[in-house]
Amino acid sequence: MEKRQLFILAGIVLAFVIAVSWAARFSQGGKRSQSSSTFFARSGTMRERARMLVSKKKAPPKRKGEVNGRITNGDTISSIRRISPQSDEPRPSEDEQAAQEALNALTPEEGIEKVLASLATLETTAETAELYSALGRLYAQTDPPDIANAQAAFATASNLVRSSEAKHRIACLEAKMLVTQDQPRAALTRIRDTLEFDKTITVARLQLMIMLGKLKHDAGDVEAAEAAYRAIVGQSLDIFEDLGPDSVDVYRQACLNLARLYRKTGHDKKADSLVKTMKQRLKLLELP
Repeated sequence: MEKRQLFILAGIVLAFVIAVSWAARFSQGGKRSQSSSTFFARSGTMRERARMLVSKKKAPPKRKGEVNGRITNGDTISSIRRISPQSDEPRPSEDEQAAQEALNALTPEEGIEKVLASLATLETTAETAELYSALGRLYAQTDPPDIANAQAAFATASNLVRSSEAKHRIACLEAKMLVTQDQPRAALTRIRDTLEFDKTITVARLQLMIMLGKLKHDAGDVEAAEAAYRAIVGQSLDIFEDLGPDSVDVYRQACLNLARLYRKTGHDKKADSLVKTMKQRLKLLELP
């Protein structure tokens, strides 16, 4: 009985091993059949040279205006150029270009010759005011400065221009020249005459008022200096918004000058209050 049981047990073990072996072979065969669905070897070639045969899908045709899968609105570059702010900037006139070239000359004398040569070929009109303004600046730069001819050139330029901003700007140039030449009284006269003649608020007018405050302060007239600065500080926010960032810079400078004046005269609380108000207004103007 013991031998018979051993034979039966050995048969069962053999049958189990055979079953496991067939199951393993069947599993490997299944994997080979799956890979053969995507991997083919051409007849007559070595296995190492067999290549994957992959079906290629044709890409859909690009639609009009499509760039890198994105639909654009026609000619994108042209559209950007059309709305670019640079395209709206006015080009300088021939007179403005000639004036700038003269100011960029190696010497003031060379620049003066260029301006006079240009003026000799042109009629005296509002367009030539830029040349006369440049001529005044160049005469002021000679050694020694030719103040008389500079003032004459500035006067001609001021008579030719029409806008208040241009007249105020020319007055600024002349006043700065006079201050540089240690003629503060002449500068004060030029500034006062301009401010009284044309009261239109412009950036250049605000700059003239800053100069007036400084000259009055240097002359020891603190009250007049304070009045000049306060005339700028007291302007409404709408004025600065309309005139733009340059006017805001003048406003900031007037506030700081007035605050320093307050501190020098022992009015620290006024100075602190002014600086606080300045920061609030600058924030409303969205500028630091």
